[in-house]
Amino acid sequence: MKLDRTLEEHFEELGNDHVSSSEQTPMRKDAFVLSEEEKIERIRENVREIMLTLGLDLEDDSLRGTPDRVAKMYVKEVFGGLEPKKKPNSSTFENKYKYGEMLVEKNTKAFEKCQFETIITTDPHTYNTLKHEYNGNGHRPVLHYSELLNQLISSGQLKFSKKLNHKVTYHDPCYLGRYNQQYDAPRQVIEATGCELIEMPRNRDRAFCCGAGGGRIWMDEGEVELRPSEDRIHEAANLEGVTTFVVACPKDVAMYQDAVKTSGLEDKIVVKDLIELVGEALELNTSNGAE
Repeated sequence: MKLDRTLEEHFEELGNDHVSSSEQTPMRKDAFVLSEEEKIERIRENVREIMLTLGLDLEDDSLRGTPDRVAKMYVKEVFGGLEPKKKPNSSTFENKYKYGEMLVEKNTKAFEKCQFETIITTDPHTYNTLKHEYNGNGHRPVLHYSELLNQLISSGQLKFSKKLNHKVTYHDPCYLGRYNQQYDAPRQVIEATGCELIEMPRNRDRAFCCGAGGGRIWMDEGEVELRPSEDRIHEAANLEGVTTFVVACPKDVAMYQDAVKTSGLEDKIVVKDLIELVGEALELNTSNGAE
């Protein structure tokens, strides 16, 4: 099988950027350059940002110090005792799949040390991988964040204070929709925010890919009249009264925001992640909360 050279270079870079530890665990080379305190600081800030985004009060006695504890635990468990070795001398595809297998093995060991009931992810690709390629999570449920939001809304734990009244359309991510048949949860969340949902002509199991799949997010598309993401945005922009294009995948956010710009439709339609609608309906000021 002949790979696109650009994609092949990225696979080679993936192999070059990771080395194998004494436990055959892949780690980025810079993981061994940073000091322990630098690693802790980076992770601490990421955890802090996530908690603030969720609206948690870091000054509360029960939460104070949590980012620091999580960061130190992570560094100890993930980096403890690892020593870099030369990466395996193998082909591009062998590196790719060995890397994946090593990640599964390492993450499974981490799962076994943790006490948890559910895994939650914002990324449909991660969702698909954890649901179908991991056997070490104790068969505990894996939820896409749209499923979690829908559960919280349905149970009355999440109540909105504002009805949005936006006219929106929704794009089904490939790995949430066609691969896992999760069509209803995002739509029910959208409707719960008070938005009117106008379906795209191609939706659910007939939804159109954003164009990033299969590694194409890294590839030069060459001379094409219309990229898949631009085609999809034009489809949405032609829906009468629709001003918001709702997505539930990080890659979709990047692909479609770029497509809106390259299509010259900034004054016609805006791309929003599903959680942005939830934040608006809760009347959260996330920009101030993250400062």
